[in-house]
Amino acid sequence: MSEDAMSDADDAEVQRLRAEGHYEEAAAILLGQDRPKEAAELLASVWKWAKAAEIARGAGLFALAYRCALEGDARDIHAALKDTLAGRPDD
Repeated sequence: MSEDAMSDADDAEVQRLRAEGHYEEAAAILLGQDRPKEAAELLASVWKWAKAAEIARGAGLFALAYRCALEGDARDIHAALKDTLAGRPDD
């Protein structure tokens, strides 16, 4: 199966899982496709803030991670982000 066909099949599977309410499984597929921003945004859209922030932080998407941590009152992630960003003034 070509990469494009696999991607199309995965995208269809992500849509099916979303429609059925299996958001974490859909996010796992997106992560497997190296699409962490989409995975984090998907989880944030259903208020799974801590998991979304964790994914975004791991991918270096600090603005998204920070927003998710604040929205979800994920104090541990918020504190870790503050520490991470303290040494990265340009992020």
